Amino acid sequence: MHIQHLEHGIAFAFVTNTLSTFPDYLDKFANCIHDCMTQVYQITPLDEDTIFAKNDPHLLHTVDLKTSSKQDGTLKERLMDANKHLGLVLASDEIDYLVNAYITGPTPINHNPSNTKLFMFTQVNSEHCQHKIFNASWMIDRKVLDKSLFQMIHNTEKISGTGTISAYSDNTAILYGHSVQQFS
Repeated sequence: MHIQHLEHGIAFAFVTNTLSTFPDYLDKFANCIHDCMTQVYQITPLDEDTIFAKNDPHLLHTVDLKTSSKQDGTLKERLMDANKHLGLVLASDEIDYLVNAYITGPTPINHNPSNTKLFMFTQVNSEHCQHKIFNASWMIDRKVLDKSLFQMIHNTEKISGTGTISAYSDNTAILYGHSVQQFS
């Protein structure tokens, strides 16, 4: 037997006084119950054919930053709209960085970013890959500590790494364990 497709879903049930306003209300807290980069939320359950449908890849498209138009908003507003529409979860400073890199900086790329490039930027600069928060400096009682949280985690493994084969290499760790039977 060969597994061709695997999906995981979570269902939430909400009770409201008026169902007609629920979709508007859900938009206010949906980001708290799903990861907008990898998940979607639905008001009604999807049928099995929809969940397991094989779709054609989406076409490449660009975010227009080069054409100036008051009706399309500022460059930052255009990227903020793409951020929301594509579920990129870019922070405000990352949007500013992209505007500078593509259009307004001293040596701009000078073309419109594609959805693919924006997805790649988001992945490469994600907390998971960059450890932005864990590598930040931090304080206790207004005293700046000499190690970031990530350096402290590394230090723990360094001073008491018994059983560690490899750690902090390509965001993985390998530990000694015991023999187990595997699927074959």
